[in-house]
Amino acid sequence: MDKITARSGVSKTTVYAHFRSKDELLLAVVEDLLQAIRSAMTELPQADDLRTWLAQLGRIASRQITSPPAIALQRLAIAEATRFPEIARALHDTRAGATLAAVAKPAFEATVARDIVRTGDPQFALTHFYELCFGKILRDMLMGLSPAPSARQIEINVRLAVDAFLEGYASR
Repeated sequence: MDKITARSGVSKTTVYAHFRSKDELLLAVVEDLLQAIRSAMTELPQADDLRTWLAQLGRIASRQITSPPAIALQRLAIAEATRFPEIARALHDTRAGATLAAVAKPAFEATVARDIVRTGDPQFALTHFYELCFGKILRDMLMGLSPAPSARQIEINVRLAVDAFLEGYASR
């Protein structure tokens, strides 16, 4: 609180007039960061073929989920999971996969209807796709084993993810 009041130039009384507790203030900060992540993911790519569309979607998701604010929020949510589960819930409800899946779901359902992709549950299939795109990279970053991926690393990983996904989900 001392650092917050010093940087903002207001008193603790003023801060507490807006936020009833440190926890409420922390949740407000989390929500603010999540809003920035959420708004960055609302522009769904447009492409005529599924391979190009998935590659664009994979790049967007990978960049967002491995961004410094997203990594910081995920680490905070994990560290505070038992004491402050609201952070994890807020992050879960706004995570890149869920946000992009919600936006992507109608377009993906259309590919199922046209028998381009076979699946009974587009949300589940998109979750698989996101895991292929950034699952290992994300876990390594969260544990401090690797830095943020370069654009080239994301491109390679997404290309391999698209190939694997289409191999598993494309209609025969």
